[in-house]
Amino acid sequence: MKKTIVVLAIIVSLAIVGMAWAQDLGAPAAPKQKSIEELQWQAKALQNEYNYLQERGKMIQLEFQAVQAELKKRTPTPAPKPVEKPKDEPAKKK
Repeated sequence: MKKTIVVLAIIVSLAIVGMAWAQDLGAPAAPKQKSIEELQWQAKALQNEYNYLQERGKMIQLEFQAVQAELKKRTPTPAPKPVEKPKDEPAKKK
């Protein structure tokens, strides 16, 4: 009986240690603080990407306007609708 209690206590204690160890593995590591040089390099890279995207946006906008103008030139103008005369309206009561 004492052996089973000892074995059970060992199993429980191992389970507790294992759960604590698993929680430590799952916890995210503290983020490494970046140096000033790394941050300056990252800022420069982001600024370059931002400038590229702005220029690309301008090029796309110009291309879009050219396609719209071409489409407008190719689209036939609809025939004007005949003007309908309004029907006689009943006299308004005062």
